[in-house]
Amino acid sequence: MRAVAGLALVTVAAAPLAGQRMSRMPVEAANLVVQVLASGGDDEEVGAGIVVAASNRVVIATAAHVVRAAQQGGTVRVVFQFARNDTVEAKIEQLDRELDLAVLS
Repeated sequence: MRAVAGLALVTVAAAPLAGQRMSRMPVEAANLVVQVLASGGDDEEVGAGIVVAASNRVVIATAAHVVRAAQQGGTVRVVFQFARNDTVEAKIEQLDRELDLAVLS
């Protein structure tokens, strides 16, 4: 098993989830599957993500190829279906192309 230690930090121009009020998020959200929408230029990607932490901060794991379109100044949006399909903007916190893993907040 390879440790994920040296991930590059990639920032996308978007309001982070941490800055948005998510007080209605239930405790069960720790295992919630969400829809991830990424766009940039003429490219759009759609994929799934999973909420891996839900305390004061929302952290979502998704595949790096899903957010590829947003890496050069695009946007990433996350759809929380438990909350009436609320869509919020997110930012890419960490990305590892070799593992095809991205962490959003």
